[in-house]
Amino acid sequence: MLRLAAFSCLLACWSAAAAQGSCNAYFPAQPGWVWTYQVTSQGKAQPATTTRFEVSGDTLTAINGQHKTKYRCRAGALTSLTPPTIGGATLTRAAVTGVHLPAAAEWKVGHTWKQVWALEGRRGPLSGKGTLTTSYRIIAQEKVRVPAGEFTAFKVSAQTQVTGQAIGMNMNQDLGTASLWYAKGTGLVKMQQPGYESVLVRLQK
Repeated sequence: MLRLAAFSCLLACWSAAAAQGSCNAYFPAQPGWVWTYQVTSQGKAQPATTTRFEVSGDTLTAINGQHKTKYRCRAGALTSLTPPTIGGATLTRAAVTGVHLPAAAEWKVGHTWKQVWALEGRRGPLSGKGTLTTSYRIIAQEKVRVPAGEFTAFKVSAQTQVTGQAIGMNMNQDLGTASLWYAKGTGLVKMQQPGYESVLVRLQK
């Protein structure tokens, strides 16, 4: 159940929360732009995925297949509006603090930030509550080559942890770390985590 929550959180990162060009230089998305990614899972090639965006005021919707993730862009920073899923549970409370991605002016090696979801939910007769925290750190600026070309990108480490209670038991777990590469003017160009990789094939404008 908790691993599904982490997967949803990482999917949100990978599907690239985007912003209008005036909002965040690392996500210069506009309606009609389409990102295509090549995915490898457990060493096997998977069908390519595409991400596109809808923009309404300061609200952005990333659309990846049937999955939609909403964000709000304010003062150049992106905040998640769509809570992570918790293994089929019905959420009764979801509150977020922190940001999903900081304003472009803050992007420099060593910069850190967090996004924290406080969640409560029910599944049948069972109830639970927990906190899902993703801690980000920019660890390098480097060249990265993917099928779409070579980019100068910031490498970001994203570590997800959960603390919570379900059926009277504490459930604390480190859900792993992903590495993400973001290029100015393009957005997310690569993501890696154990057993999984996605790379940008093309950006259609």
